[in-house]
Amino acid sequence: MMMPKMGGFPVLEFLKEMPDETRPKVIMVTANEGGRHKAYAEMLGVDDYIRKPFAMDVLLDAIERILGKPAPTPKRKPKGPGGKGPIQRRSGN
Repeated sequence: MMMPKMGGFPVLEFLKEMPDETRPKVIMVTANEGGRHKAYAEMLGVDDYIRKPFAMDVLLDAIERILGKPAPTPKRKPKGPGGKGPIQRRSGN
C-alpha cells in the first residue's frame, strides 16, 4: 500500500486498465487491518491479500495458488564463521 513516490492503490488502478493477458499477478502484502482496504484491493483485481505479520508458508501458498505450480524452494549455501560468505575449506596438513 505504501511505496516510494506512489501508493499501492494507484498502481492497482493502473494495472486494472491493462488487458487480462498482459496484466501481472499481484499479491498485496500490507500491515493495514482495515476491511475497506481489502475490499477495495479485491475490487481492483489483486490476486491475493496478505496481512503482516505472516508465516512464509502463507506467501508460498499464495504464489503456488496464483501461478498454478509449486514455488521453488530457495537453495541456501552454508555460511562461514560470523555468518559471512561460504565456509572455507582448509587444505589438510
